[in-house]
Amino acid sequence: MNRKRFLLGLFLLLQIFSFCTPVYAQSESASVPAGVEFFILEDKTGKIDIPQAVVGNFAPVSISNLNLGLTHSTYWFRIAVHPAPGRKGNLFLKIQNGTITYADLYTIEGGKTEVQQAGTSIAIKDKLYESQYPVFRLKLNPDSTREFYLKVATNGVLDLPITIDTGFRVFAAISLDQLFFGIYFGIIFVMVFYNIFIYFTVRDKNYLFYVMYIISVGFLQSCLKGYAY
Repeated sequence: MNRKRFLLGLFLLLQIFSFCTPVYAQSESASVPAGVEFFILEDKTGKIDIPQAVVGNFAPVSISNLNLGLTHSTYWFRIAVHPAPGRKGNLFLKIQNGTITYADLYTIEGGKTEVQQAGTSIAIKDKLYESQYPVFRLKLNPDSTREFYLKVATNGVLDLPITIDTGFRVFAAISLDQLFFGIYFGIIFVMVFYNIFIYFTVRDKNYLFYVMYIISVGFLQSCLKGYAY
């Protein structure tokens, strides 16, 4: 009886950890400094390119808890960054969602278009910044408003918790997120090896089912966080 209670306790503990991680990953609210405006344009065909988007009919949008649901549309965002007192250097834009398929940021300057690409369709080694989250550098003009165009599309739910901040804060937040997931994944490994050890000790095949369940949960969380792509 004591062993059954112990196993039940371990099972409930694993459930708590498995459900806490995705909530942390997807619940970060948007954080945007003053002087930044967002406008949205839906592209139901997915065929609009940057010249067409520039002259498109955008509508103002609040990015606070912006979730566009399960959609096959491509969305464009025009981001206007106005000069602000005390603002020095460039800013960085991060989308706290590691499952976005396509995320491109366009900057138009002097008639030339620069594009930064991210998302699961791009290998980590080919990204400008090695993060499972889309991260882009916003090159600012301290004396005038600067506009950027963000194009996003995904095969799943288009959840867009957007953060715009200094490079130090953006990458510090990513490092902290990776630390928490590393701790979580360490617990997964411990649980796997513990149950394998118990199986070889008592020869009870139920422990193999525990092992398969734990591995499945760990893989699911890796997918939700964007590490499995």
